[in-house]
Amino acid sequence: MNIKIATQQIQGKRDYQEDAFVQRNLSNGTLLVLADGMGGYNGGKIASKIVVDAFLDFPYEEKSRTFLEDALAFANNNIASYKETHPEVLNMGTTLIALLIKEKSYQWISVGDSPLYLIHRNQIKRLNQNHSVAGMLEIQFERGEISKEDLLNNKNRHQLTSAVLGDEIIMTDVSSIYKIEEDMTFLLASDGVETLSKDEILSIIQNSNSLKVPISKILEKIENKDIDHQDNVSLMLVKLAYKKEKSKKSSLLKRFIYSIGRLSNTHKNKEEV
Repeated sequence: MNIKIATQQIQGKRDYQEDAFVQRNLSNGTLLVLADGMGGYNGGKIASKIVVDAFLDFPYEEKSRTFLEDALAFANNNIASYKETHPEVLNMGTTLIALLIKEKSYQWISVGDSPLYLIHRNQIKRLNQNHSVAGMLEIQFERGEISKEDLLNNKNRHQLTSAVLGDEIIMTDVSSIYKIEEDMTFLLASDGVETLSKDEILSIIQNSNSLKVPISKILEKIENKDIDHQDNVSLMLVKLAYKKEKSKKSSLLKRFIYSIGRLSNTHKNKEEV
């Protein structure tokens, strides 16, 4: 399997950049981590860096099935330790997405509202939960409990319902382990990307064969919308070139057919002589 990764970010209309992201090469895979900090210039920037650094530093074991959860606990403890000695940033925190890609499988963990998208078979869908008021409203809308207008016009829709704060994490989305299929593309993003619809993102990615071009175009389109108070936007675009292995049965069958063909041709040649 071949993994191609492109990353880029913009500051938007904010006075500071609070997002952070890292890529870590593991003994049997790749780890991608993106964090969207909050708490002002000092707080948000520090919180997101503490979390991504924790995922870089936490010991990795190939056979561990709880690496992502253990690394998150380590990151959360590091936030708590920092706050103890820096009371000026007691309100700091961050969202988190961590995507672990191995040779044949992928898994994620997330806290907060930063989206993880899967682009596959000409479709785009959000994989992880949305820990925000907007996420709760979307569930209510799908159940028919509120109207589309209520969903879009709620003033508190961007308020987080879970984050990495150094305290007990209220909600964590830990996925199952999924099999990788052919031609999968993942997009990790901070929530500022939601200035664009999923269909707009899909169209840009589908109309480019490279990686750097689509993320540049996504960010360019966001900036061209010129939204007041546009948030920071960070993107990690991951394209997997993966083909299913041919089964041993299929390989043996082909060899058998090939052998029969050779015997048939040999017999035919003897008859001609």
